[in-house]
Amino acid sequence: MKLFVILTPYTFTEFDYYKYELSFLKKEYNCKIIVHDLSNIVSNRNLNSVWRTPRCKKAKIFYSFFSWLKEFNKIKKNSNSVVYNLIDLHNFSSFLIKLTLISSKLKILIFSADEVPYWKPKKNIIFFLKKILNHKLNYKLYLFNLNHVFFKKLFNLFKIKNFYLLTINREIFSNEKKYKKIIKCNSQDYSNLILYKKKFLKVKKSKERNYIIYIDNGGPYFSGDALLNYAKLPENNTELFYNKLNNFFDRIELFFNKKIIIIPHRKYKVPKLKNKNLITYFQNRISNNSYDALPKLIINSLFVMSRGSTAIGYAVASYKPIQLIYSSTYNYVENELKDLRVQARVLGTNLIDIDYFDQNKIVDNLVIKKNKYNIYKKKYLVSKNNYKPNYKIIGDFFENL
Repeated sequence: MKLFVILTPYTFTEFDYYKYELSFLKKEYNCKIIVHDLSNIVSNRNLNSVWRTPRCKKAKIFYSFFSWLKEFNKIKKNSNSVVYNLIDLHNFSSFLIKLTLISSKLKILIFSADEVPYWKPKKNIIFFLKKILNHKLNYKLYLFNLNHVFFKKLFNLFKIKNFYLLTINREIFSNEKKYKKIIKCNSQDYSNLILYKKKFLKVKKSKERNYIIYIDNGGPYFSGDALLNYAKLPENNTELFYNKLNNFFDRIELFFNKKIIIIPHRKYKVPKLKNKNLITYFQNRISNNSYDALPKLIINSLFVMSRGSTAIGYAVASYKPIQLIYSSTYNYVENELKDLRVQARVLGTNLIDIDYFDQNKIVDNLVIKKNKYNIYKKKYLVSKNNYKPNYKIIGDFFENL
C-alpha cells in the first residue's frame, strides 16, 4: 500500500488534517496517511503549550529522535512511501532528521513559497546593529538564529537526490539544483478554496452581503510564534488594545449595519466553542470556530479585515475588499507593521488605523483594484494554469511513482 507520511515540527491539530486535505488524499488515491508529530523533538515545550486547537488523534507523537528513527526505519522499507517534510533547520535534531531523509532514498516533498507579501530588509551592518540594540543580551534568540544559519549551510554541503519542491509560480530559488524536480502547486488557502467549491456544500451567492469577516491573528492575547525563537515582544497594554479594537468594530458595525464574524487563528480554533472565542476581550462578538469557516463564509461577506494573515488570500481569490488594520498607539515588532504596509501597497488599499476612524479611507477600500488582485493571485496564490487542489497535485505525484 502507498504511504503518505507527514513530518510536522509543530503540534499537529484537527485543523491541520483539514488544511492539508488528507481525508481527500486518502480516499481518492487509496493511500495510508501517517502523521509524525515531532514537535517535542524540534520545537520547545513553551511553544507546544500555545496550541488550543484540538490535537489530531491520528498523529503519532514522538519524544526523542531515536524513537522516531526506529519507527521511520520501518516505513522506509516500503518503496511506495512519500514523505511530506514540514521541518526546517532550527537545531541539531532537525538536522539529523533531514539527514535521515536524504539517506532513506524515499521521495521527499518540500513546500516552500511566499504565500503573502512581506517586508524584506537589507541585511547590512546597520540592520544587524539595530537588531543587537533591540534584543540586547537575549542570547537564546541569537543562538536560535546562529543554529539556523549554521545547520542550513552545513546541510547544503550534502548531495540531495530525492527532494522534490512544491512551490507556487514565482521566482525559483538560486539553489533549485538541489531538487530533483520542481512541482507547481497552490497556496494551501487557495487550494482549500478550490476544494470547498468542488467538494463541500454548495453555497448560494446572495445579493445581500450579510456580514463582515475579521481574521484574527491571536495577538496580543496569545504570544504565538515568538516562543519559537525566544524573541521578547514589546510591552503593550493588552486590555487597552482590545478596548480600542472593540470600539473600532462597534463603529464599523454601526456604519455598515452589518455584524462582524471573528475567525480565530488556526492555533485557537475550538469547534466546541461554536460562536464563542478563547479571547475573553472579544466580549459577546460572534466567532466561527469551524475549520472551513473562511471558504464557506467568504462568498457572502461584504469585506474582510485583518491585522496580518496569509488567510487574506481567500479574500483576494474571491475578489473581496480587504481592510488591513493596525493601531498607531500599539508597540509592534518591527517587521509586523512593515509587513502590513507592504501588503497594503501590493493590494492598492489604504492601511486603516483603528485609533482614528477614517470612513473615507474605509469606503475607498471597498473598491478593489482588480489588476492588483490578479497580480497578487498569480504571485502568491496559484501556479500558472494549475487550478487543482494540492491533494490532487500530490496524488498525481503518487500515481507517477
